[in-house]
Amino acid sequence: NVQETLPALCQKLEESGQGETAAHQLRLWDVLMNILDQTALTLSERKLEPERYAQLLRLVMQAGEISDIPQQVDEVTLGTADRMRPVDPKVVFLMGAVLGQFPQTPSSGGVFSEEERKTLIQLGLPLSDSLEDKALEEQFLAYQAMTSPSEKLFVSWPASSGEESCSPSEIVEELQSLFPSLPVKSAGSMPPEQEANAPEAAFALLARKWPQQDSLYATLRTLFAEKEGYQGRVEALQRTAEQSPMAFREEEKAGELFANRSLSATQIETFHLCRFQYFCRYGMNAKERRPAELGSLEYGSLMHFLLERVFRRKTGKEVAALEKKALEEEILALIDEYALACMGGAENRSARFRFQLRRLADSACAVIRHIGQELAQSRFEPRYFELELKNGSQFPPLKVPTEEGTVTIGGKIDRVDLAELHGETYVRIVDYKTGSKEFKLTDVLYGMNLQMLIYLAALIENGGLQGAGILYMPAVQPLVPADRQTPPDKIQKEAEKKLKMNGLVLDDPEVITAMEEKAAGKYIPVALKNGEPARRDYVLSESQLEQVTGHVKSLVRQMKKKLVHGDIAALPLLYNQRGCQWCPYFPVCGKEYTDKDVEKVRFSKEEALERMTQK
Repeated sequence: NVQETLPALCQKLEESGQGETAAHQLRLWDVLMNILDQTALTLSERKLEPERYAQLLRLVMQAGEISDIPQQVDEVTLGTADRMRPVDPKVVFLMGAVLGQFPQTPSSGGVFSEEERKTLIQLGLPLSDSLEDKALEEQFLAYQAMTSPSEKLFVSWPASSGEESCSPSEIVEELQSLFPSLPVKSAGSMPPEQEANAPEAAFALLARKWPQQDSLYATLRTLFAEKEGYQGRVEALQRTAEQSPMAFREEEKAGELFANRSLSATQIETFHLCRFQYFCRYGMNAKERRPAELGSLEYGSLMHFLLERVFRRKTGKEVAALEKKALEEEILALIDEYALACMGGAENRSARFRFQLRRLADSACAVIRHIGQELAQSRFEPRYFELELKNGSQFPPLKVPTEEGTVTIGGKIDRVDLAELHGETYVRIVDYKTGSKEFKLTDVLYGMNLQMLIYLAALIENGGLQGAGILYMPAVQPLVPADRQTPPDKIQKEAEKKLKMNGLVLDDPEVITAMEEKAAGKYIPVALKNGEPARRDYVLSESQLEQVTGHVKSLVRQMKKKLVHGDIAALPLLYNQRGCQWCPYFPVCGKEYTDKDVEKVRFSKEEALERMTQK
């Protein structure tokens, strides 16, 4: 019972000479009781889930402030000019003296003009002050702040705010006119050692000066090299200045961390984007904090949920035959189910959030209908959704033997389609993409676009299936630029072009017609002409498919070798893309690359396959 034990605790604290701590505990208790009373009064009889109530309670607590009444004669008081009531201060630091901000230049706004406001005030209506009165009040606050110190007054203003330059306030000009010999100092004219008045400030100064060779730098470096808790940070500054590659000091530590680690296809691609990014994300498990909003990541998760639920319950022909209204109602019901399970429901969210969900439903309807039409004419049927490759299941993960041990690569496949052809079962893997995605065999050379190939290799080797292809399915409604005179059927054709899947397909006319009955290239990236593929950019023979998957395994072996030897250098991929473009660990590695550093490379299918053989 806190209400009974708290006074006893505070009494013991006072007896031990900790009166200030005791008073602080009592104030905390009073604030907590006040928050709970307000919460009960506001929510009344309304029922909330525990998670939602905890969220609201946390927000209210974060908004509250607890301040102590000053107990000392010598103190520093902070506050805004309109709320400070200083009593004979010796020194005043007036900060933020920017033109238009202090004194603030009042601006008119609202329904009434300034003349109408004055007239209504004269008639006795309780409106806010006129612009003239507000300007006088601002000038009075500036006058009060400048005349309150008894010994010294310091006035400062920033040279810039963001990307905009700032001009000094009119009070600076007035002071200079009253005191012509008043010195004006800029940050550049101040001695640098003035910043070294606290450990962290001094260390920040050392970091900015590194590695300048002067007495101040040498003094700070010697100080922090011997100061407890700073040796590692000084060494990090030295490594950054030398641009030395990231690596484990003790190679056996890398072996302990990575030797028996299972991998996923995403991890392998992250490693080839940048080894240091992989180390931060999967070695250190350092994650950036992400706000709870309907961003691109949450949008992708929701679309995957809708596609999995719809096509698990219905065949492609059934989806294609649904009326537009019936399909919309089913999708909206599924969105409500997802929002309740994963986002705390939509009823308590903003109108903007609910509008985003409605727009997503429209996009999902267009995508799902297109996929239904594609499946309705295909002999490949969805058999597995969100299929996880794991040990002990029908489809175990891919295992790649290396000199450092066997690498196990698992993952989850969005959709697995099967078809009976040539007396055998053929498999194609479909991956839903809410962003733009174009499969290029060139990227496989550099460790990109490996995910689907790894999954296909696992199903072929461990599932006894024949590979038919990998396909990326656009899962977002395409935008088609058109004017009002454009016929609807033309707009529909352009939308279908943007919804066409891309990837790799087995070079077998029977497999191609099983995926698309007319083999016209409407749904898949391959069309037949006179019984043969019109273009061979996106088709591979069985031997070529084995060659590509063999190259993928070779990349995995190289990755394993580098990891166990501690090679985590911050050297991002700079072929066709900038590996650190979306990396959240840029402040850690300090590397700076621009699009000018990226080399554009595009090989033909034959050239890419030849280079895979050479490697």
